[in-house]
Amino acid sequence: MAENAAPQVLFFAYFDCKPQFDFPQESYGHTVLFCLKSGAFRYKIGNGPWYVAKENAIVLCPPGVPFFREALGPVSLLMAKLDASACVLPEAPVYCTDPRVQSDIAHLTEKGFAFTYNPEEKICHYVRDLWYAATENPGNGRRPLQEVYDYICSHFCEDISINELAQKYGYTAPRLIALFNKHYGAPPKNIILRNRIIKAQGLLLQTDLSVGEISLACGYEDTLYFSRIFSKYCGCSPSQFRKQETI
Repeated sequence: MAENAAPQVLFFAYFDCKPQFDFPQESYGHTVLFCLKSGAFRYKIGNGPWYVAKENAIVLCPPGVPFFREALGPVSLLMAKLDASACVLPEAPVYCTDPRVQSDIAHLTEKGFAFTYNPEEKICHYVRDLWYAATENPGNGRRPLQEVYDYICSHFCEDISINELAQKYGYTAPRLIALFNKHYGAPPKNIILRNRIIKAQGLLLQTDLSVGEISLACGYEDTLYFSRIFSKYCGCSPSQFRKQETI
């Protein structure tokens, strides 16, 4: 699987009120995601410490590592096997209270989503949401969303395709847009526009470059289009902005 590609969901199962795991220890060939709907279980990964996972916890187990577990009473939980790009996985359980995640769990526990290999895209979509919720946690050492933001802030004058950018960092475009709205208050295209306008304002005030030259420097080949965008954002044309701010 290509690095940073969106994870492929290979298997999905939902266990309702399971009194105990079938085996106290298991090692998987792929990354495994557990999401606890109710109950609690204790676990450790390899030689790591013991943790207790409770309701709404997401637990990720890397491939090829012994996974020790014991239910502390009946548990209802989701299990998915994923072909996921290599990354640092959190050992401790991750708790997600995001309403979207809660909705994903509710959908996945509906009747009919019981046990399936190569699950339908609807299931894969919900499972990937859980994966992103767990791996984007700030404490796990992996910050792909911040990497996307940093990339945009370094390359905003270039022709950036949101679809290609999302794929590069392991997201779908709608998911990336939703995350940007949540964490940065605006979609990627607005972050790009804001940075371009700020750069244009600086060039207008600090240089003698023509509006056409500034347009090109900010990623716009069409000067008239640049002027329309600038006027809409700033309330005046580039030439008016330069004149007003230098009086």
